Parts: sequence; C-alpha cells; structure tokens
Amino acid sequence: MKQLVIIGAGGQGQDVHWAAMNIHARQPSYTFAGFCDDAETLRSGIYCGLPLLGSVEAAAAKLQGDVFFICAVGDNRNREKLVTRAEQLGWKAETIIDPSVPIAPGVIIGAGTYVGALAVLSSKARIGRHVLVNQGCSIGHDSVLGDFSQVCPGGRISGAAVLGHGAFVGSNGVIAPRIEVGAWARLGANAFALRPVPAGSTAVGNPAKVVFARH
Repeated sequence: MKQLVIIGAGGQGQDVHWAAMNIHARQPSYTFAGFCDDAETLRSGIYCGLPLLGSVEAAAAKLQGDVFFICAVGDNRNREKLVTRAEQLGWKAETIIDPSVPIAPGVIIGAGTYVGALAVLSSKARIGRHVLVNQGCSIGHDSVLGDFSQVCPGGRISGAAVLGHGAFVGSNGVIAPRIEVGAWARLGANAFALRPVPAGSTAVGNPAKVVFARH
C-alpha cells in the first residue's frame, strides 16, 4: 500500500481525504500518514483523524520509505509552489479520483489531480497535472484543463473548451463550447463565459464580462 500525505489541512483537504477513503474502502490502497500544512496552528495535533505533520520538510524528516502526496490547497499559485517543494523532496504525486466518477474512453488525467464525487469526465477530455475538479463538475468532450487549474463545485466545462494553466472556474461557472479561459484567469461563480477570457483576467456575470485585466 502507498504511504499517502495530503498537503493542506483545510476544507479542500477534507474533500480529498474523503475521496481517498472511498477508494481505500473499495480496495485497500493507502496507509494515511497525515496532513501537511505551513500554518503555525496546524503543525501538530489531529485533523480528520490523522496526524498533523507540519510543513512538507518537517514531514519528510519524520517519514520513512516512499511518500505519495496530493496537494489539496485551493489557491492555485500556492498549490504549484507546494508541489515543487514536495517533488524536490522526492515525493511522488498521487492522483485521487472518487469511485463515483464516470470516466469516458480517451480521457487523460495528469499526476496529482483530484476529481471529486459525482463529477463527470467526458470522452477525450485532457486534464493536466495537479488539477482540482471538485464535486458535481462536468468536464466536456475534447476539453483541455491546464496544469494547476481548478473547477469549483458544479462547474461546467463544455465540449472542446480550454482552461489554461492555473486558471480558475468558480462554483457553477460555465465555459461555452470551444471557448478558452486563459492562463491564471478567473471566471466567477455562476458566470457564463461566451467569449474568451484573456490570460490573467477576471470575468464575472452572465454573459461574463472582464472586470479586471492584467496590463
């Protein structure tokens, strides 16, 4: 069984832990080492019934053998930084997909990605590394989700749509077919992107309009 560490002792971490437990209940897969977190208040104690191990560096000093990790931190930029730190320690990225998720033929899923309960992955969708696809999302056929992107609960990525590296879709946000939300862009909750959202921009509303643009 794999020794699993979850980075991020917060709400996202709870969801990832739940999915990992669902996997483990079907077929024993993990020994749950605990949670890592940089916050001073979360460096020791218990969270979700598991030990708090401190920072990834502190945890590495305590753990022996191969360590598999998933980064459950909602801030996409911070998640990318934490993944880099974990990989520099030699930790191996683990992909966590809740057993309730139907996966169509031709779907590609990168290492370290989380897919929550009742999400749907349609045919030939390509999902990058360390992506967060939360509960109840639908990822359309031939769509592309870049590394370190995130789709919040209820998000809808339509067929052949593109979510760029580090981009974010808020709860119940929708990207129309063949539309691109650029790298590090943000689409607000309940927003409907009928037109491309430029890299680094924030768009809200229905139809979505850019309210912040990177200069």
